[in-house]
Amino acid sequence: MSNGFRWDVFLSYSTKDEGGAERIYQRFRDAGLRVFKASHDLAPQMGKKRWEEKLLTELRASDHLAVYCTENSISSKWVDNEIYHFNTYIAERTVQLTEGAETSHKIIPIPDSSLGESERRQLVRKNQLLRDLLYPEDEVKALVLLTSDRIESLNTSLDRARDELVKSRELAQQSFQYYRHARFWKPFLEAPDRAIHIFTCGRNLDEDTDTRGEGGRTSIDKWDYQAAVDVTHYFARHHRDVGVVIERPVSKADIDANTRSYDVTPFTGELFNKNCVVIGSPDVNDFAELALSRIFGLKEYTPEAALPVAFRIRKAGSRFSTFYEAIGHGTPGGIALYPGDGSGEIFFAAAPGRDYGILVFADNPFSNAAPQNTNKILILAGHSGIATRAMSLLLTSEEQWCLDAFYDLDQKAVALEGSFAAVVEVQVHRNSRISSDTRGDNREILPRARAIRVRGVLPLDSGTGAFIDLDEAESGTGGVVDLASVERAAPDPRQPLGR
Repeated sequence: MSNGFRWDVFLSYSTKDEGGAERIYQRFRDAGLRVFKASHDLAPQMGKKRWEEKLLTELRASDHLAVYCTENSISSKWVDNEIYHFNTYIAERTVQLTEGAETSHKIIPIPDSSLGESERRQLVRKNQLLRDLLYPEDEVKALVLLTSDRIESLNTSLDRARDELVKSRELAQQSFQYYRHARFWKPFLEAPDRAIHIFTCGRNLDEDTDTRGEGGRTSIDKWDYQAAVDVTHYFARHHRDVGVVIERPVSKADIDANTRSYDVTPFTGELFNKNCVVIGSPDVNDFAELALSRIFGLKEYTPEAALPVAFRIRKAGSRFSTFYEAIGHGTPGGIALYPGDGSGEIFFAAAPGRDYGILVFADNPFSNAAPQNTNKILILAGHSGIATRAMSLLLTSEEQWCLDAFYDLDQKAVALEGSFAAVVEVQVHRNSRISSDTRGDNREILPRARAIRVRGVLPLDSGTGAFIDLDEAESGTGGVVDLASVERAAPDPRQPLGR
């Protein structure tokens, strides 16, 4: 207890009852009270010159007085003197109180617990100052009396702090409603290249190949297209002086898995010295593959690489990427995250009504500008296309259900003022009114609260950042979050991470 006194309680007793007094002393100490007991705290001075003066000094420095009542103590002049002086001090303190000071100093008789009720009553009534006081049955009840006021005071302080926290959050929310997405996009606006270049992934369509030959027209996936439109419309509304260029979509490079021969120059040249928004996961988008490899310090197109700090997208099919892991039938897909802090893999499992994506914000690794003024890159890598679209809505939409989700990202990730990766969850449903064939996707994001959620943020600048679990921060549950969708596994030191 912190109350401005050196001692929470002064224990008054007869030295003939040392054993019982010691039991009370230890119980009070075990409960966290600062207890004065002469045989412990004034042992070197006991019986010497000015002994009584020193004892009364400690008495005056005590918040409460506990009297161990026995036949010995009731007849002790020392105990009677301590009760008298403490009662006098209470009167003095009451006169000297300033506004807001505590007034609940107590004298608490603690009768010998071996006595019966009538014996305890008769014993306490022998002392003129104690006779009218309520007394507890034993030292446990005395402990409750000693701490009740302090507990109430702490609860009041906690309620006051909780109210202040709510007010602070409300003020932060009000400020956020004013600037919204501006703080997130500000680094792009301060970079040398005032334009935003959007890089999407293309796909060759069978009918195009038949009519135009191999390598004919490519088409942007509908989710990627909508994500590009989201970013374009945001800058058209809020930053009309910033140009937005949707670059030509490029299909995934055809890389020989045996020889690993490829030419990345056409891709890196496109990213050089630009503010880039890369839409699409690295298993289908070479721009994402190359940028992420540079950001995480990994070799591109190396599925077997160990990932000290990075992520992998797990899904069925055959793709060639450092950040992709093929899964077999019946194995859940999703996002596997490797924080690099020794905590092991964190797996976010996709399901029919739920999907995940990784949002990565960093300095453009293909920029030669000064570090403090470099171009930026944003990568939206969804486990599937609808997760990619969810991330573009998160960063651009001014619908309240999107802003509520973005607020968590803004407060945690953007405040890091550095590179980060964020795990984003989206709740989806299938619209039965829309047909779904081999190329169609009738999934939709319902515009409602928590349809999009930022599950956590991984700082990247340190290289071994701890994953900031936003579910844990919000609920205070100690980090156990939605076990149906998140799994942790310790890394196998014999195998590359994620393989």
